[in-house]
Amino acid sequence: MLQVVGGKEGACRALHAASERLGGAFVRSEFFEPGCTHMIVATLKRGEKLLAALAAGCWLLRPGWVEASDATGTWAAEEAWELFEPGGGSFEGTARLWVGAARRHRLRRQQGGASGLHGLGLVVAPNISPTAATLGRIIAAGGGRVCSSLLEAGVMAAVVPEGATAAHPLAQQAAARGLPCVTPDVIFALLTEQDPAPLAASMVTGGGVGL
Repeated sequence: MLQVVGGKEGACRALHAASERLGGAFVRSEFFEPGCTHMIVATLKRGEKLLAALAAGCWLLRPGWVEASDATGTWAAEEAWELFEPGGGSFEGTARLWVGAARRHRLRRQQGGASGLHGLGLVVAPNISPTAATLGRIIAAGGGRVCSSLLEAGVMAAVVPEGATAAHPLAQQAAARGLPCVTPDVIFALLTEQDPAPLAASMVTGGGVGL
């Protein structure tokens, strides 16, 4: 199943038509579909589909993959079109993404390893951005789960809004139980950065998130 991140309407329609000619399933949606295997990155922007695709270990591919496949009438080998560059550094768009992130998560999945957020049990604060529903889909794509209470077995951290301090109610509850309290950006960094800080090193402090 294919989905696309960004791109203009005409380009997306062309990708959809080409995918159907090749016998692929193409889903147009603002949300990540759990059955997605290939995410076409027309525009590099940090949203639900990009982050969930990373978490799930999907192929993240440039649009030229579909176009090259359509030209020959058969799906081209993905690796040549993967969103990847050797060496260090980051892709720069409306979001920074380590150049090796997509390949790392994809290989981990293909080799039978744990997904990007595997085993993470998180309690998400209400009135957060992105929404709790969006965070839930990203977390689930990576093999984690959103818990309803800090008392549930397997809870590893609480997630509070950006800019929250240790005075936030959920942060106080987490501290009382000795649990890390982090912001969505800390969770996303586990997917997008080469050497992300562990959750316990990125806790909310009196003035916000402290490393």
